[in-house]
Amino acid sequence: MVLTFTTPSLARLNKKSIPPILLVVLAAIILFHQRNSVSGLVLLPFQTSRPLETNPVQYSWEREANIAETNAPTTDPSYPIFKSVSRGNLIPNRILRTWKTSSVEEIKQMSLNGSDHPERIVWFENWSKMNPRAIQVVLSDADMDPFVRGAFTKRVVDAFFKLPRMILRADFLRYMMLYELGGVYTDMDTSCNIPIYKWNLGLEGVAVIVGVEDPGYHNDEQYGKGIDSIQQWTMASARHHPFMGKVIDAITNKIHSMTEKELLDADVLELTGPGIWKKVVYEHLKGLGADLEATAHLWGGYKLYGDFLVVGKHYLNNDNPNNPKSFIRHHFTGFSSFGWRVSGNTLANETREAFAKEQKLAAVRNSTAVTKSKAKVSHLSAKELDEEYNWKYSPLLDSLERSVSQLKQAKIPKVIFQVSNTSSPSYLPMKYQERRNSWVALNSDYKVKLFSDGDMDRYVYYKCSTQEKTAYYHLPLLRQRVALFSLLYLLHNGGVYAEIDTLCRVPIKYWIFDSPMKQYGLLIGFKDQHHNPPSYQHLVVAAKANHPIIADFVKTQTADIILHSQKDFESRIDFNDYFRGQFNKHMNKILEQGGFNPSRDFKQLSWHGRVEYKDVLILGSERFSASNMNNTVSFVSPMGGLWNDIWREETLAKKE
Repeated sequence: MVLTFTTPSLARLNKKSIPPILLVVLAAIILFHQRNSVSGLVLLPFQTSRPLETNPVQYSWEREANIAETNAPTTDPSYPIFKSVSRGNLIPNRILRTWKTSSVEEIKQMSLNGSDHPERIVWFENWSKMNPRAIQVVLSDADMDPFVRGAFTKRVVDAFFKLPRMILRADFLRYMMLYELGGVYTDMDTSCNIPIYKWNLGLEGVAVIVGVEDPGYHNDEQYGKGIDSIQQWTMASARHHPFMGKVIDAITNKIHSMTEKELLDADVLELTGPGIWKKVVYEHLKGLGADLEATAHLWGGYKLYGDFLVVGKHYLNNDNPNNPKSFIRHHFTGFSSFGWRVSGNTLANETREAFAKEQKLAAVRNSTAVTKSKAKVSHLSAKELDEEYNWKYSPLLDSLERSVSQLKQAKIPKVIFQVSNTSSPSYLPMKYQERRNSWVALNSDYKVKLFSDGDMDRYVYYKCSTQEKTAYYHLPLLRQRVALFSLLYLLHNGGVYAEIDTLCRVPIKYWIFDSPMKQYGLLIGFKDQHHNPPSYQHLVVAAKANHPIIADFVKTQTADIILHSQKDFESRIDFNDYFRGQFNKHMNKILEQGGFNPSRDFKQLSWHGRVEYKDVLILGSERFSASNMNNTVSFVSPMGGLWNDIWREETLAKKE
């Protein structure tokens, strides 16, 4: 029997044709249907209409799938069909690799000219074809240095550069990439069978994916007999997952416990490869309550422990390319003439140069025909070897000082000021109220002010000079005005500027560890202190009123703003280059005049160190711009969102 239901128009319904209660129900159904048809909401069986709690930028492919679900071409295996994808997918749609070069053209040429495996480019392009909405991030040997120095703490960086062979560094780097960037890491001798967005198997909240290499193969005194071995040529992780932090910490501790000779002779499989990897996996799983022996022999199934997904051998180590469960195919080129087992003894540049220098030095010392002049040269070579070429790591410095002022000066006012679209804290979105409250709660001796865009306009009109007012009102975009206003307020009033989307973690009074007698007139923090040249963050800046560095910069920039057209500021001038980059140049120029070489000197500084110049204090990157939210030395955490949640980057300012 087939039941049909035809909805009459509301105009024809009356008390005689249908009971009143049913009339109300029908009206509610029609109204609900119309509302949700307009909004584009599609209600599926057993589906909640609660908004997605995912990053809208990082997971834009998931949002698109949600909207376009019914129109998805089901014949295309690479299209993210929403029904097969978990709403709780936490792993970015990103593919991470390490290789000799990051140039796709060079990878292709090496495959064609015989200097690399002829199928390498085919495998590489296969990943892009199967994942058209994912970017492949390839870090070359040359990319390792800036990536590691720019993203990790002193202790981790020291450990990384103690490793004498490139294969050890490349192995360590894969965990660093997963921790810092998040995504799917895979070796360069793999090809993709199933798009990576499907790898969570439709399960909610998966943040880490690892795969069994050999079921029941591994025996471990600490973790059990006959347990599954876990491979590490392909794995996935959400950004900053604590498990990946544990892996990095374990390898770092191991490296620091070894001598130079032990590191040179180290087995890559044990030091940075599967050996130490498996131990951390087992330890983490035990902490989640896993019984490794009872759950062993995982072939085609999977086990989910919290947010940690372990998939069987068929998924990431399947020799049958036609197996429908196989995520990837591993082509195992490690033993070939192009594999890591052949090139694994390649030394890092500084290690190779150190050995060459040492051999040259030894030859000079052993020569019977050494003249006094040559003896002098050999002495200089030894010094060069010690200072520049010896690959032993040198601890980073805690401080750099030049012409530090010892005079008692005017204090930075105990005022914290922030900018949003309202001057009433109760009207802020809840998460911004919580962030603002962190500043209030931890700094009870400070006055916290909240300026709206209208408050900014009035302040500039009544407090600033003619040139400053002209420049400020000349800026067409709100973001540009906020950047200039923060400097104008510091110039005329002084205090602590804190962007509304920052979280205070340490009271301001503890930011300075020196005697209270030493007072600073300007306090800022590095953003990228090891870059060439270094840059400075602008989320938190503290200054006394009329500080000369702020005054000189404001005078120069406001004069330059007036020379440009508003059309230039709307479309041609890049915000970061103009408003952030110019300040970076200004600071570096002043520090150069004070005797610093910013591009060289600050590379010696630890990320929680400091630079002192006259009455200026510059704090290391980890204090205000730490990439790890759980960093214990961080004073402030940048949360992000101001120019996505409250305003847009293209938001126009109110006209004067």
